Amino acid sequence: MLLGGAKNMLVVMEDADIDVFIENYINSCYGSAGQRCLAGSIVAIVPELYDTVLERMIEAAKKVKVGDALDPDVYMGPLISRSAADKVKEYVDIALNHGHGCELVLDGRNPELPEKNKNGYFVGPTIIKDVTPCNPLFTTEVFGPLVATIKIADIDDALELIRQSEFGNGACIFTQSQFYAEKFSRDADVGMVGVNVGICAPHPYIPFGGIKGSLLGTNKAQGKDGIDFFTQNKVTTIRTVDPNAKKGGDAAKPKSVRSCVAS
Repeated sequence: MLLGGAKNMLVVMEDADIDVFIENYINSCYGSAGQRCLAGSIVAIVPELYDTVLERMIEAAKKVKVGDALDPDVYMGPLISRSAADKVKEYVDIALNHGHGCELVLDGRNPELPEKNKNGYFVGPTIIKDVTPCNPLFTTEVFGPLVATIKIADIDDALELIRQSEFGNGACIFTQSQFYAEKFSRDADVGMVGVNVGICAPHPYIPFGGIKGSLLGTNKAQGKDGIDFFTQNKVTTIRTVDPNAKKGGDAAKPKSVRSCVAS
C-alpha cells in the first residue's frame, strides 16, 4: 500500500453556492500551504460563473495571511523546504512559458512577510487562469499554493478532464443539484469524491485512497482496507479419524474433511 500523486479538481457548476465554494476553496487550495494529497489545485468553472468566481477567488486569496505557522493570526505557513518553494515558483514560469493564453492573475512568489520570516520558504496564494489541459501545470502535481483555473462547458466536460488525468485521488463538485451530485459521484474517475466540500477526506472507518496513478498497491488506508493490509490469511485443511475405531477396518477411515480460513 502506497499513496501516489494527485491533481485534484474542484468543479463549480452554474447552481453552486459561491460563498460555500469560496470558503472551501481557501481551505482546500491554501490550507497546509497546498501540501497535502487532497489539496485542490485545479478549479474548473462553467462559463456563466467563470469571471465572477475567479474574481471572488482572487479577492479571498489576497486576504490569506502568510507567515509563521505558530502565529495564531497566520493562515498559511511555509512550504517544507527551499526546493519545494522553488518548485512552485518554477511551475509559474513553466505554465506561463507554455502559452496558449494562460495568465498570472495573482502572484504569490514574493509575499509580504515579517522581518523574522524573510529567509523562510514562503510562497503566497498564486492563481493562473485559463490553463489548458496540455499545460504542464494542469497535469503535474506541484504540491504547493498554486492554483490553475479552466473554463468547462458542462459536467461532462469536467468528467472527461478528470478521466484523462493519470491521477485519480479526489475530486469535488459544488452544486445544489442532486442530479449533478449523483452523476459526479458515479462517473468521476477518482477514489474519493466530495460534494460541496473542498477536502473529500472520508471518516477513519471508511477506506482512504485514490485510483490510477494515485495508488500504488492494492490496499487503501483506513477502514477495512487498513485492517486487511495488516492481516495475513492462513488456510488449514483438516482430516479427522475416529480415535476409538479399530485399525484396518472401515471405521478407521476419515469421517470428515473440512477447510478453515484463519486471519
